[in-house]
Amino acid sequence: MTSRGWFPGDDGVWCPMSVTIGLAGRGVLAAAAVACLACLGAAAPAAASRAGGPKVMITGSGHPGYSVTTLKLAGGAGGVAVDPKTGLAYVGTLGHVDVIEEATGTITDQISIGAGPGFDVAVDAAADTVYVATHGAVDVIDGATNAVTASISLPNEDVVAITLDPSTGTVYAADDQGNDIVAISTKSNTVVATTSLGTGAAFHLAMNPHTDILYAGLTTSSGHGAVWALDGSTLAVDHKVSFSGSFPGIDVNPATGTIYVTDQSGIYTINGSAYAVSKISAAVAAGVAVDSASGTLIVGENSSVDVLNDTNGKVITTAPVLAYDLNGHGIALDTVSGIVYATNRGATTDTVSQLRPGISPAVTSGAAATFTAGRAGTFTIASSGTPTATVAFKGKLPAGVSFKPGSSGTAVLAGTPAARSGGQYKLTVTAVNGVFPAASQAFTLTVRQAPSIASPRRAVFHSGRRSRFSVISRGFPVPRLREKGRLPHHFTFRVHSNGTATLTGDPVASQAGKRYVIKITAMNGVGRAVTQSLTIVIRAR
Repeated sequence: MTSRGWFPGDDGVWCPMSVTIGLAGRGVLAAAAVACLACLGAAAPAAASRAGGPKVMITGSGHPGYSVTTLKLAGGAGGVAVDPKTGLAYVGTLGHVDVIEEATGTITDQISIGAGPGFDVAVDAAADTVYVATHGAVDVIDGATNAVTASISLPNEDVVAITLDPSTGTVYAADDQGNDIVAISTKSNTVVATTSLGTGAAFHLAMNPHTDILYAGLTTSSGHGAVWALDGSTLAVDHKVSFSGSFPGIDVNPATGTIYVTDQSGIYTINGSAYAVSKISAAVAAGVAVDSASGTLIVGENSSVDVLNDTNGKVITTAPVLAYDLNGHGIALDTVSGIVYATNRGATTDTVSQLRPGISPAVTSGAAATFTAGRAGTFTIASSGTPTATVAFKGKLPAGVSFKPGSSGTAVLAGTPAARSGGQYKLTVTAVNGVFPAASQAFTLTVRQAPSIASPRRAVFHSGRRSRFSVISRGFPVPRLREKGRLPHHFTFRVHSNGTATLTGDPVASQAGKRYVIKITAMNGVGRAVTQSLTIVIRAR
C-alpha cells in the first residue's frame, strides 16, 4: 500500500512524498524498530531473511537504528516501492524508474517511462509487476524483464498517487488536475471505476485489503487536509474526516483497521470503525508507514527517518538522511529484510537513501589499560554493533606505542613505551558503523615507569649561609623517597608528595671542610627500589 505526501519546493514546484509497503509478507518491521520492542514491553524478534539473502541479526549492546547509504539520482526524486520477494527497489525519477539491488545497494537499471516524472510507484509482489504514476498515465512494468508492458492513459495530466489491492487485482490512481480517483483492473489494464473529489485533490492513497476500503489523503480548495474513506469496488465515499493541516500522508494497519495520518500539524490516528481522531505526535512529518506486527510507524520527518510507537508517538530510533526540508521524502519498507528507502529532494541534488537496519556501535572493552616503560605491552579494544564498527582514537600516545585498527570491530594498542614515558595518557576511543549514534569512550592508558633518582650525587653547602638542595626522582606512579643516614647538625631532610625532597642546611664555620654521606631510596612498586648515595660537602664561605 502507498501513502504519499507533497510539499512545496524552493522553486515553487510541489514535490511528491510517498510511503509504500509491499502487501506480500507484510508484518516484519525494519529491524531497527523490531529491536526496540523492548521499549514497548514486548520481546524483540529477529527480522526474517529472504531466501538466498543476508539475514538481519538484532544483537549488540548499542541502540537499534540504520546505517545509511545514499545514491544520487538523475533528477526528480519521486515515489519508491520495494518488492520483498526479489529484494529490488523501484524509484520514480524524471522520465525513468531506477532499479536498486538491495544486496549491493547499487542502481542496476533505468527503465524509461512516459513523459514526466515517476510521481509514485507500487509493486504487486505476487505478480512481479510494477505500477508507476506518471504524466497522464499509469505505466505497467514487468519485474522480470524491466520492460514497460502497458501504459494506461488517464484523462487528466499528472497522476500523483497510486496504490493497489493484489487480492482483488485493482490499482487505484489519483490525479491532481481533474481531482479524480480511478480504479484499474490489473487483468485488463482498463479503468473500471471513477470518482470525483470535487474541489479537493488526493495526493496520498492507502488500501486496507481486509475491509476493501480505500483511504485518500486530500488537500481541499481551502488549503486544509481531509481523509476520505471509499468503497474499494465502487469508489463510493463512505466517510470524511477533516484536518487543520494540509497534504496529509496516510497509511493503514489492516490488522486493526487504524488509519495513520501525517500532516503539517502533527501525526494522528483514526479509528477505522468510529473514525475518532487522536493526535499522537506534534512532529511535522511527510510519509508514514505502519508495521502491524511490531506496533510501530516509520515516518519521514525533517531530514530524517524516524521509527515511532504507533500508540503514543514516542520516537524509538532516528536516522539522518540527506534531504532538503521535507521535499521528496518517499519511504518504502522491505518487510523481509527490514531495509527502508527514502527519496530526498535536495537543494541541488536528488537522492535515494538505503537505510539498512542495524545496531549502533558500543565500545565493549575496558576504559583503561596499563603498560610498563621498557616492556612490550598490548591491549585489544573491542566494539559491538551491526554492521561491524570501525574503531579509531584521538589523543597523544606515549613514544613507542601505536594504535592499529584490527578486524571484527577491534583495534590494538601495542608497543614498548620509551624510557621516561611514564604517566597517564587520556584518549578518546570511537566506534563508528554508520548507525546513529556513534560510540565514544574516555580511555586512560597508564604507563608505569620504574623509579630513578635524577638529581646530582653531591650537594655543596657553605658555612654561614642557609641553602637548599632538591632531590628529584622520576617514575610513575610518583616514587616515594626515604632518607637513611646521619645528617649533619643544622640540616633537615623533608620529603614531598610529588616525588621530590628538600635538603636544607645552615652549616656553621666549624663544619667547613667536612663531608657527610647519606642514602636516599626511591620506590613506587614498579621493579626494584633505587638507592643513591648523596655526599654533602660543606665549604668555608
